[in-house]
Amino acid sequence: MTITLLIPNEYHVYPNSRHRLCLWHLQKNFVSHFGTLKNNPEFKNMFHKCLSGCDLESEFEDVWNKMVKKYGLEKKEWFDRLFGLREKWCTALSKDIFSAGILSSQRVEVINRAISFKANRTTKLLEFFHIFEATVRSTEKSDNFRCTTEKPKIKTKILKHVAEVYTLNLYKDFKLEFETSLGAYAKEKPTSMQYIKLFDVFLDEDYMHTYQVIYHCQNNEFMCSCMCFTETGLLCFHIIKIMKMYNIHSIPERYILKRWTKLAKSRIWDENESDIIISDIKSDLLQT
Repeated sequence: MTITLLIPNEYHVYPNSRHRLCLWHLQKNFVSHFGTLKNNPEFKNMFHKCLSGCDLESEFEDVWNKMVKKYGLEKKEWFDRLFGLREKWCTALSKDIFSAGILSSQRVEVINRAISFKANRTTKLLEFFHIFEATVRSTEKSDNFRCTTEKPKIKTKILKHVAEVYTLNLYKDFKLEFETSLGAYAKEKPTSMQYIKLFDVFLDEDYMHTYQVIYHCQNNEFMCSCMCFTETGLLCFHIIKIMKMYNIHSIPERYILKRWTKLAKSRIWDENESDIIISDIKSDLLQT
């Protein structure tokens, strides 16, 4: 007798997820397939640029095709198969989805090592949950203490705002983007739209890596072709450069992700409590 399991079409598990490969492991394992090219620094630079040095799909394809042609890799089956999997490892093809900028599974491995001291294969599921929770809470307490006691010494208005809102780690990331913006150039482009400003932003007269920033003056909305905010939730130095030009000294609220703020955890608890209160009110109304 054959049993057929019918699954509804609308049933999906994480339909919006995207499976990617760890860049650290890829770079470590790729060397074994390079042959004599592993000693060629120019080839390795081109290959690493394909991995994570391109911002646009067209740029990636251009570098990849030049590399394949220059080193005669057209008939190499391994490189053909790797190119077929490019959406799983090329960073230029993943900027349209939020990933917090994580390109490696090392953070997961660090957590595994921290837990492995207290858990093993014989650990029961409930016991593992308590060990995992205690490990996470210990890290949270340490980070919360640092965020409340350590205050960066700053004079710039926008950095003061960032220090008040973001955690220390995110403040350091933003500060790096801010410092990079100091050396950036911005060239305004003509447009017929009244409240829209268009800019080309680049570093050190490097016209080969120019990014387009769109600024909507009325709503303080920004868009950048590098898609850094979409991918990481952090504003790029291209947008920060335009913000400085227009004397915008604080990050617009729409560009502050709750998950990166000092109050992220407390806000989650507040939202949960409000949901519980609403559900209690609804149940009381139904009973009456």
